[in-house]
Amino acid sequence: MSERIVLPMRSCEESENGATVTPTTFRLPTALIWDVEDEVSFAIQESSKKMNKLCNDLDLFVHRFTKYGKEFIKKHRMSPDAFVQVALQLTYYKVHRKLVSTYESASLRRFYKGRVDNIRAATAEALAWVKAMCDSQQVTEETKVLLFQECIKKQTEILLYTVNGEGPDNHLLALREIAKEKSYPNLPIFQDKSYWEFLNFRLSTSQLPTKYGVLVGYGPVVPDGYGCSYNPYEDHIDFCVSSFFSSKETSSDFFAHSLEGSLLNMGEICEKISQMELEAKQSNSST
Repeated sequence: MSERIVLPMRSCEESENGATVTPTTFRLPTALIWDVEDEVSFAIQESSKKMNKLCNDLDLFVHRFTKYGKEFIKKHRMSPDAFVQVALQLTYYKVHRKLVSTYESASLRRFYKGRVDNIRAATAEALAWVKAMCDSQQVTEETKVLLFQECIKKQTEILLYTVNGEGPDNHLLALREIAKEKSYPNLPIFQDKSYWEFLNFRLSTSQLPTKYGVLVGYGPVVPDGYGCSYNPYEDHIDFCVSSFFSSKETSSDFFAHSLEGSLLNMGEICEKISQMELEAKQSNSST
């Protein structure tokens, strides 16, 4: 026989009005005895083995960038989210010498039955800037600054039009599913290899903001990819970088330390922008 416990609890009405507390009865939890068939038991054991294998393969590295946070980024009139996304593009290019399809979840809860869409970051503007940062010794600092500003501007535009329901991913997904319903499953656009590369997210990211120091991460979505969550605080940025040990192409700690360098480079560019603006202001005031 299960025991019962009586605890004083406020009802909704009482908590609002401060009325007299009335006792509420709770049943103590008891273990449930399951009658599991052999087939189900075997499936559970096999699933447990697969889960353990995945857990053991997960290369998770937590990194805190302490040189600055979102206060510094906002001071330079930039979106912290766009700033971090651009930093991830620079980091991926430094490590792998290319850009890849990047996923960042964007909430569409402002719309009826809205869920999420994808804020993309591997743009032509990003590629031009990261190449200037990594591949060309002949590029002037002024050119790097201009390319950086164009990159940030483009990323901010993508962020805004995606959260307003104008991103390409959900629209293409809807067209693909409608085509299936209408018995047009083999439309050329959805068979082209570029479309599947478009969906091959080797860099899966998400801003997971919280004020309470909670670290939230997740695994990569492809075998040779990274998962990277981030939380920008006022004076620092937390990152949870993940990959798989079984991939010879990825390393979470190497990526995280490269990301540290990218953010330092970008901080220097921001200071350069401030210096250029100050010099321009002084020049205008003297004429």
